[in-house]
Amino acid sequence: MPITLTDSMEDYLEAVLIIKLQRNEVRVSDIADLLNVSRPSVVSALSALEKRRLITHAPYSDVKLTELGTLKAQEIYKRHVAIRGFLTEVLGVQLDIAEQDACRMEHTLHMETIQRMSQYVAFMSQRKEGNDEWLKQFEAFRDALAQSLEE
Repeated sequence: MPITLTDSMEDYLEAVLIIKLQRNEVRVSDIADLLNVSRPSVVSALSALEKRRLITHAPYSDVKLTELGTLKAQEIYKRHVAIRGFLTEVLGVQLDIAEQDACRMEHTLHMETIQRMSQYVAFMSQRKEGNDEWLKQFEAFRDALAQSLEE
C-alpha cells in the first residue's frame, strides 16, 4: 500500500534528510529552525511520520529516518534539487527565489516533468563546456528580456 503524505509532511521528511546530511544528528529544534515553524508543530509532524514508519523519534532524542523514510526523503530531495537546478541554471533565477519555488513545485509537478527538467539541465551543462553559440545567445536574450521587464 503506497504511503500518502501531505506537502507539509514531505517538507518535514526532506528537512530531516537535509539536516542529517549536514550534521548527522537531527533534533526537533533543528527542524523548527530550518522550516521556520514552532517546536510543537515539528513534534506533531514527526508523530504523523512515525505512524507511517518513516522516522523514529523518542522525546528528547534524535530524529532518525527509517530505511523507507530515507528512500522517500531522497526521492523528495532529488525532485527539489532537479527543479532548483532548472530554475537557476536554465532560467537564471536567483538561488533564494529558486529554493522557495522549488519547495512549492516539488509537490505538484509530475515526475516525468521533473525528469525532463533534470535531463535538460544535464544537456545544457554538457553544451556549456563546448561554448556553444546558441547557449550564449539564449543567455543574452534572457538577460536582455529580464532587464526590459525591470524597466
